[in-house]
Amino acid sequence: MKNRKVTRKIPYEATLGGRRVPFAFATEAWLAPMCVRADAFAELGGFDETLALPGEPGIGLDIHLSLRAGIRGLTVGVHGAEFERGVGGHGTVSDERKTQLRLRKRAEISTRIREVAGCRWPPEMLRRADDLNKAHLVDRAAGAEARHLIDAHCRKFAKHACPPKKPPPRRSLSGD
Repeated sequence: MKNRKVTRKIPYEATLGGRRVPFAFATEAWLAPMCVRADAFAELGGFDETLALPGEPGIGLDIHLSLRAGIRGLTVGVHGAEFERGVGGHGTVSDERKTQLRLRKRAEISTRIREVAGCRWPPEMLRRADDLNKAHLVDRAAGAEARHLIDAHCRKFAKHACPPKKPPPRRSLSGD
């Protein structure tokens, strides 16, 4: 199983330290590379370590943390760190058993993400990221195609509210 996802160009840029760098507000940021303010990380309770047992792939920790941040009104952004995708190999998909484990973990984590935010891309978070990008950032010429793809992808999710979360089952206090 080879990851078919493509790392796209970041469509906006910000001025940091006097120079222009690729940056965009988003609903989620992936782990490598991820920077989180220490106070925000502490407020969020860090990564949810129950998402993976020792020896299991820790996929989804980053998305789960990002969505919990967005739900609390914290800002999530991605920056144009210069790194090469896939360096070091893809150890979690090197054989059929690991591939099946990764697929099972991906399904479990999708369920946990929906428990946090109601759906993978909550429309209010998409709108907030879009509003922040337009208000505070500058379009990058190199990001025009990425902007188009992102807009098309987000449009599908921005139209519909997340399905209502089901309330947790009630437990009897009497032990019945």
